[in-house]
Amino acid sequence: MPIPLRHPILRDLHWILTQPPMVDQAPTFFDHGFLKRFAQPLLPRLHRIEQECLSVLVRFKRHGRLGFYYEQLWQLALDLHPDYQVLARDWPVKRDKQTLGALDLLVRHRPSGSIEHWELAVKFFLGVGDLRDPHRWIGPGQKDRLGDKLTRLISHQLPLVRRDEAQIELAKQGWTVSHSRALVQGRLYAPAGASTVPQQIHPHALQGHWYPQSALPQRPWRVLSRFDWLAGRPWQVLPRFAPPDPITWPVHLWDPSGAGHAFVVPEQWAANAGEQA
Repeated sequence: MPIPLRHPILRDLHWILTQPPMVDQAPTFFDHGFLKRFAQPLLPRLHRIEQECLSVLVRFKRHGRLGFYYEQLWQLALDLHPDYQVLARDWPVKRDKQTLGALDLLVRHRPSGSIEHWELAVKFFLGVGDLRDPHRWIGPGQKDRLGDKLTRLISHQLPLVRRDEAQIELAKQGWTVSHSRALVQGRLYAPAGASTVPQQIHPHALQGHWYPQSALPQRPWRVLSRFDWLAGRPWQVLPRFAPPDPITWPVHLWDPSGAGHAFVVPEQWAANAGEQA
């Protein structure tokens, strides 16, 4: 059994390299086979980096949006990879002074010389109602939905590189983008006892369950802070879940005895989510 990685950033880097995509529909989305091939030359290096070269992690700041941190992790993976080179990150696409959007990553594949456009997202959604419908999978804060995210990726973010405004700026750099792909990782949480997911979801995508607070089983739950949502820390250092009052916001939990990841939500959370559908 390999020795566990101690550094939290390296644990999270291992997580993004080894966990399946949430959506696996090539060629628009990265497939699991590509992720496995991409990870092969990197995984053996992680322990060496921890022992010899922690300086590569100095620029990382684990604060702010989880999505920004996730993009940083992928940039680190690409910087360490022998076959890839990051050309640009958050490349803005503008019409006059109006920003139309930004390309997450422009990446050169060294063996072929091709340039790729990557869009990245890490998401956590709770299912309410018809679990086959991607629009019924909702973020804990009820600000975003799986269906909306997929629609935006396919209809706006991925085609952005083909706009005339983007092509003009890319040509100034001598870059021709061969194709665009999106990677969505994260976890889906079905209601307790359910397992149905939309047909777009990878069969091995990470899953958990959610419970209203009154129905949460008695288990040794530990509370996950935002930056524990990927690989997380050893469970022994996580605080126990023991709220004295009714919660007012969803709480992400981990059960070290075997039930895995879960969300506990306020009693009216599902009803409020249904009203916004």
